[in-house]
Amino acid sequence: MAVYGKDSYVVLRQHPAAYLRSVLRNAVRYFLPDTDGWPFDGRPDDSNKQILARPLAAYNLLLTGEWPPLLKRPWLSYFVLPGLIGFD
Repeated sequence: MAVYGKDSYVVLRQHPAAYLRSVLRNAVRYFLPDTDGWPFDGRPDDSNKQILARPLAAYNLLLTGEWPPLLKRPWLSYFVLPGLIGFD
């Protein structure tokens, strides 16, 4: 087992609430579109985001089902991922 795995077991045993809180936060982050972070972090003066706004909206619609773009809910991922796990 890797060192990180051993460390995570130690944290789970000694601080279970913090560990579970971290796992839940990361699970929520996992389903966010990849364009939510830097450099597309919501700055209104970001010229890259202004240029790429329409292509990113189409990209997020096709890959995550995020529509309209302001909701930031990738509903398609919630269905596709469990379906793919079922094929394992």
